Amino acid sequence: MVNDLERIKGLCKIEAEVINMMFEIDEQHGIAMLLNTTDSFETFLRSQNKLFIRALSIEYRTFITTLLTFIDEPYRDVATAKLIRS
Repeated sequence: MVNDLERIKGLCKIEAEVINMMFEIDEQHGIAMLLNTTDSFETFLRSQNKLFIRALSIEYRTFITTLLTFIDEPYRDVATAKLIRS
């Protein structure tokens, strides 16, 4: 479990770099990349566990919170708001 969480944190760092680059191009591109990233990770977790529930998954919560910490400050508020709404 701890090993998995460390891998998730490493993945978040890479994904956040791409999201930040997309935000630099345009806010809509950044949001689209953010949602694509979170949807892909959720799909992966669902494939591993058919009874997946976002709020109960430590992996999902770790992914979201860590991803947001790696998103650059100018974009973090927008990213956080978008994830809360979706």
